[in-house]
Amino acid sequence: MNSGVSTIFGVNTFDSKCNNPKPREAIADGVSGWDCFAPFDADPDIAGPGVMTSFLVTAWVTCLVACIQLYCVMSSRFRLELLSSVSGTTAEHIGKYTVKLTRISISPSIEETFPSLFKGIHFVLYAFRCLVAIVLSLFRDSQPRLQIFSQMALDRLCDLQLVTGTAIIIAGIAEIDHMSFYHQSLITSYWLLTLNAFWAARAGYLNSEHYGHDRSFYFWTRWICILISDTLSIYYQVATTLEAANHWDSEESGHCYLSHEPSPTNAQYFWIVGISFEVGYMLFYSMRQIAELLSHKWRWSKGFLDFIANTSNDLSDGSQQRASDFWTAAAYLWHIFWQIMALWAWGDNGSVLIILEYIGLAAWNTFDVIDTKLSNRDLIIGDESTWGSGQILPLGLLADLFRFT
Repeated sequence: MNSGVSTIFGVNTFDSKCNNPKPREAIADGVSGWDCFAPFDADPDIAGPGVMTSFLVTAWVTCLVACIQLYCVMSSRFRLELLSSVSGTTAEHIGKYTVKLTRISISPSIEETFPSLFKGIHFVLYAFRCLVAIVLSLFRDSQPRLQIFSQMALDRLCDLQLVTGTAIIIAGIAEIDHMSFYHQSLITSYWLLTLNAFWAARAGYLNSEHYGHDRSFYFWTRWICILISDTLSIYYQVATTLEAANHWDSEESGHCYLSHEPSPTNAQYFWIVGISFEVGYMLFYSMRQIAELLSHKWRWSKGFLDFIANTSNDLSDGSQQRASDFWTAAAYLWHIFWQIMALWAWGDNGSVLIILEYIGLAAWNTFDVIDTKLSNRDLIIGDESTWGSGQILPLGLLADLFRFT
């Protein structure tokens, strides 16, 4: 079956649901992966090598650039820490900072009672300090040029994957009634690979440090496009998840596929809820910006607009005094919830944990794509090895974008 979808992309993370509505106990009979005995038609426009290569390479380039950005941010922060703690950034200052950081106190009585043990501890501590000093020395100099490059690169990567991700989702929605579960699954994974770029771009020109309070037309264009792409993805994932749960048939062509996805069939809702949180935060943020804009023009709406504009700010002392205990507690809970949403939707480009999440998400969906492709190669009717110019277009755009970065 050739769905006629755009030749620029396609793929899955949906395996976890699409794979089988039956409970896992039902396949505890020794069958590896999901049951599927019915072959289905090929569609190189979605599962072709060019499509997969484009999405996978771009996703991992994004992870690499995000790591470079993290290094630059950590270097800038550590340099400031050195200057404030030991008043310098030379090797000698790093040594002083390392000693200060790893200082431990041992009772003199222990030193006298166990001299050999004390010498061993002293040697291990010295070796550890040397290792820490070597690592810290890598972060003592700020990297302004490299940081600007990584910020601009993330910006470009976001634009590229915003186009490719939205295009593949629109193509999937257009052909959703005629597309095999196998190809639906691949499309979901492709889009989730692009999601990394949306999040990582927050370290680029989506960062408020670059725009200040006057957001540009470019910022809002991208913001709205990401919002649209997220919304389309939520619709597509819900539709395909429900379709697979209700119509999975291991003996009907196009209604099954093989996968070694370990998560339960309803795990896709985790991503749906998570993306919904991002959409919710983006909508509230947009409302706040609109409220701040309108508050300068219509004084009569100031009360209502201030409520919206201040939802993400700390509670003022005056409002705390006027509020009852119940409303104060409710406001604190709202503030905490808002901060969690902001962290999820906006992130922190200097967080090691969040960068590791980028890599984990990319690795998970890379596994989904490759496993789905290899597991079903004997069920494919037709040739999915053909390359089209549209399939490698994203790679060409990627090279072109970095040429101008």
